[in-house]
Amino acid sequence: MFLFSSEEEFNAISAFDNISQQRWAAGGQYQRADSVGYALVGDLPLRLAAVALTEVLTHHLVRQCLPAGRAERHFWVGQGLASFIGLLKPARKGEIDLSRFERGTQAGGGGLWISHSTRFLDELDAVDKIGKMPDLAAFLTDQWEEMDELLANGLSWVMVHYLLNAGEGKNLPIFNAWLKSPAPESGAGPSIIEALGRTARAASGRAARLPLRAQTRAMTEGNQQARAAAAGI
Repeated sequence: MFLFSSEEEFNAISAFDNISQQRWAAGGQYQRADSVGYALVGDLPLRLAAVALTEVLTHHLVRQCLPAGRAERHFWVGQGLASFIGLLKPARKGEIDLSRFERGTQAGGGGLWISHSTRFLDELDAVDKIGKMPDLAAFLTDQWEEMDELLANGLSWVMVHYLLNAGEGKNLPIFNAWLKSPAPESGAGPSIIEALGRTARAASGRAARLPLRAQTRAMTEGNQQARAAAAGI
């Protein structure tokens, strides 16, 4: 794990280590081929730096713990789980609520910042409104073209929330079993869409036509409520 105190230091090695230049105040990247993590933490509030570190370490744990090929073949699995864990609210009274995540304007260490979850939801909402939501079936099977990093990360994060929380967690056992099943070398085998009992055709097209949109909408509504509550910060 390599930690950097400034964007300049982080970006100075980006071309040599084949990582993308950092554009956010805090963030990280994980090189799966080399099992190397990079995190930009800098002179930042501890909570903000902790999110970046947690996400990078989760990428590593996902790669180490899941069957060979599962995380490597599916961008959304590693990224979605990393963002999910990084933004998950701490336990209350010893219990973790998987539906609670850090959102809205955050304050700490003398600074203010917008949670990554809010940025994800804002991006998904904006793309949906102009009819540019990616084809979800293609995205989940890694047959998608290059897209904005914020959109790809946000879609991955919402997908994991949908699988863990929608319908009072009815999809969780299916997702868990699918994660633990080896990914065939040929790339064949059921996709998460098929594992959920849906055909690729039923899941094709914009995410606005899928149950995922209802999940996103519910999370966005909660996000707006959080913004209103934080207006006095």
